[in-house]
Amino acid sequence: MRNHRLQIAEYVFLASSLIGLAVAVLSGQLIYGALPVAVSLTLNLINRQRLE
Repeated sequence: MRNHRLQIAEYVFLASSLIGLAVAVLSGQLIYGALPVAVSLTLNLINRQRLE
């Protein structure tokens, strides 16, 4: 169940990365695109370690 929640969170942050990228392009603020990507990559790393 916990792994399922991590996967959902990963997909949510992946989608927010795309939205953040659009906001970053429009506003010129890189943090809106970089922060969701960093969280998504961290969740991906956690999921991969759990699967091994």
